[in-house]
Amino acid sequence: MDDALWQAASPAIEQMVNAAHTYIDGGGWCLQDHLPTVSHEHHWPWLNVERWGDGRPKDWSSLLGKREGEFTKIAVEELHAYQEFLAYGRSREDLRGKLLPTEDMALEWLSDMMLDHLSRDVFERAMHLGARKPHEFRPIYCEAERSILADELPGSVIIPLAFAVFPDGWTLRLDDNTCIRPLTDEEHLGRARDYTYGAVPESVINAATHAIILDDIVVDNRAPWDRVLGRRKYEESAIPQERIDRAVRALRVASPTQSGYAQILLAPEGWADHWRLDLPPLMTIDIVRRYPPALDKRSHREAVTPPSDGNLADIAAAYAALGRGDKRLNLATRRLDLATHREESDDAVLDVTVGLEALIGGDRNEIAHRIATRAAVLLRETHHAHDIYTYLKKVYDRRSEIVHGSHSIKNATIRMHDRTFRTEDVALWLLRTVISAAIALDEPIDTAALDRKVLTLIDQSVRPEA
Repeated sequence: MDDALWQAASPAIEQMVNAAHTYIDGGGWCLQDHLPTVSHEHHWPWLNVERWGDGRPKDWSSLLGKREGEFTKIAVEELHAYQEFLAYGRSREDLRGKLLPTEDMALEWLSDMMLDHLSRDVFERAMHLGARKPHEFRPIYCEAERSILADELPGSVIIPLAFAVFPDGWTLRLDDNTCIRPLTDEEHLGRARDYTYGAVPESVINAATHAIILDDIVVDNRAPWDRVLGRRKYEESAIPQERIDRAVRALRVASPTQSGYAQILLAPEGWADHWRLDLPPLMTIDIVRRYPPALDKRSHREAVTPPSDGNLADIAAAYAALGRGDKRLNLATRRLDLATHREESDDAVLDVTVGLEALIGGDRNEIAHRIATRAAVLLRETHHAHDIYTYLKKVYDRRSEIVHGSHSIKNATIRMHDRTFRTEDVALWLLRTVISAAIALDEPIDTAALDRKVLTLIDQSVRPEA
């Protein structure tokens, strides 16, 4: 993007590379870097970062320092090409708006941080990739240069799906710029971190075989220092949260498996603020708790049976349906998603009833009877109407206990044939089933038509000739 800047940086990088090789080839010793690892011993991968032991890569940046010392083996003050590059970069008045937070600042050390990204950071990446000559490390330099000089930075957002069960190698395209696909080992190593995740257990972060991928992301970089200092704000503003929510809710409708996400990553395309060894330059934007609380205690060593491809094909249909703007359908799926995240079962039951009323409710008169009847008619081709009606009436009995402050546990469970389930689990299943039926209709549910269908079915049972 700026050939004169490259012409100044190139000899500086080459001088650092040559000095490092001369030192190592002469038997010199270098500190070791941390080494990320990924294990596939169980179904879920396990990520780790080795801080000790042999076999770790060299920490090339440790060789450079202002003066030679116990660990610093190459004094940058003696690297004349590097000093000339710094002097040239500081002299470029037209670059001040890119190298400093504001054009009127005169802090050399601050602008040198950006210039070091174009030289010392490139040197370290070149050493890990085995690049020694300018034509070999020029692509690395270009990635660093774009992160400073380009006004817009393209990339992809990666959302690892915690404990989401998919067949090996399974991929699904949701739209032109959104898909679910397996994570590569390089991506696993790139997302591994050598620090704790606060309130999110490592088991949740690690247990992801697949991820939602959002392409066509563009980050505003007209003020590079503002972006770097306030990275999360700038990069979060570029994330289409609606697409993430829609994909997760489509998965929630299509599969009863408890899953979610905790890690939000940005994969730069053609640029990088920093690198890690020879890995893809993945950046952690945020760590969040967008998953059912029960996953905190789930083991990554447990056996897993992947679902069939046929069941997972429903995810694409649900994703498309949620994008058509049906407010009632979107409210119902949002409440289904919220219900799976609730700590208290009573809150989950209330979420489910709100979702059911959004889809097949209407006036408030005899709401439980209307919801139960309409659901029975809607699902009559795949389920016994009497069962659906009975289960939904019991869910509403539980709802009534909750909203009236009752401490009774009479309706805390529901008997389904020969098994007993928690009411909130039955409620979640009912809402998921009704949403799936609504998606299959490919049009908004007509509640009045469902009511008329009840009368028609009565006529047909009493007068077969009708």
